[in-house]
Amino acid sequence: MMNLISLSLLTPHEAALLLGTTPAYLGQLRYEGRGPDYIKLGATVRYSRRELERYRHAQDDHTFVTLPELAQMWSVSVEALYTLRTMQNGLRSQTIGGRVMIRLGDAEQFLRAATRTPALRRASAA
Repeated sequence: MMNLISLSLLTPHEAALLLGTTPAYLGQLRYEGRGPDYIKLGATVRYSRRELERYRHAQDDHTFVTLPELAQMWSVSVEALYTLRTMQNGLRSQTIGGRVMIRLGDAEQFLRAATRTPALRRASAA
């Protein structure tokens, strides 16, 4: 039998921080029968850290980051990312829980395309 203490159970808020998403989005995934496996203790939902790590590695292309997080990762301003979102074929985003979120896989794909397209290189440097 597994010791519950050794499972390192996280709240939906902690799990969302680890996955780079929101607790509301995790709730939506639970409702749809998707997302990481979770444990229900009465009305309380908990996630195993081990399961979240497994899920994160399996879903790397589906991890979301906020514009400020992506700006920090790319060492650019948030304003530059807002500009890139408005361009034709620009950086794709979606609103989750009232926050603008970028799918990490989309950001990486955009960055690869931007390094091949001179106009995008100039815009991202501005």
